[in-house]
Amino acid sequence: MLEDKRPEVRQYSAKSLGKIGSEDAISHLKQLLNDEKPYVRKAATAAIKRIKEEIREETTKEDGWDFEGIAKEDGWNYFVKGKESFSKYGDDLSPEHVKEIETSFRKAIELKPRLWAPHYYLGALFYLTERYSEAKIEFEKALEKNIEPKYEQPIGYFLGEIKRIESGCSFPKHLEEIMKMTSNSLLLNHALIEWFENTLRGIIQGILNNEYGEEWWWEGVPSDVRKKYGERVQETRLKDERKLPELYFIDFYDYGKIIEAKPNKRAFSSYMTNPKEWKKRLDDLEPIRNAIMHCRSQYLAEETISRLKESCVELQKLVEIVNKKSKQFLS
Repeated sequence: MLEDKRPEVRQYSAKSLGKIGSEDAISHLKQLLNDEKPYVRKAATAAIKRIKEEIREETTKEDGWDFEGIAKEDGWNYFVKGKESFSKYGDDLSPEHVKEIETSFRKAIELKPRLWAPHYYLGALFYLTERYSEAKIEFEKALEKNIEPKYEQPIGYFLGEIKRIESGCSFPKHLEEIMKMTSNSLLLNHALIEWFENTLRGIIQGILNNEYGEEWWWEGVPSDVRKKYGERVQETRLKDERKLPELYFIDFYDYGKIIEAKPNKRAFSSYMTNPKEWKKRLDDLEPIRNAIMHCRSQYLAEETISRLKESCVELQKLVEIVNKKSKQFLS
């Protein structure tokens, strides 16, 4: 029934498996996560979450956890301590702070090997401190356990970035590094646009995820934009592209639509002084972006390129605000 041609049948099957399915059903449900119909994908995601939550509850009972009276040497206690330290020192990951955080998570894993969360946060810690091989190991260990579905996509992103970094094809994260990449103005223009758009995607998804959790795509993205993603991900002929996050398949002007959407006003206002100004900035930047990406930047005036650079500077400021307030969206 999961392969039925009728989407409503696939949706019903996913919901049914979520109610009565076992751990074995998860692998079958994952086939629907790329279904062409958004409501089928949503039903599959909810079903997987429900099954994993039931598994975790059963595991907790078997282990005899007592959340109201956690023993001092309990693994969960060490995990909470590590997470609190991570949040506290997120802006100052000195060697001493990193060691303190790592020690807590390691102890949590030692006492409660079934916990996935310490592996996830260790992976994040190592990624932020550029210990990429160790980060990869921890992220993969987290995926092997009963991890919550909403964390699977962030891990996929981190693993993709690590792969690019290890291959030598990674892209700088900070604007200052982009400006030093090349003295060729045409190549620099392309680099600025790529940095701007990828950085903006990350910020938008992070803010929406903070606001709506795992339902960020359904709650924070207008339906016409979601429909566009569904059509394009099905049409792409490159297998590598099919694994990319949803925002990689929408148009540049759609970012402004997401920011300006009424349901998202509170979310973006927490980070942007004036979200409407950002919508206006993106509208102004779109024709410049299109000219550069379609190899016409040699005909752009210096004043036009200066507007691009100004927007990049403003985006870097936004990155710093978002990172400071959200601790890299890892909490």
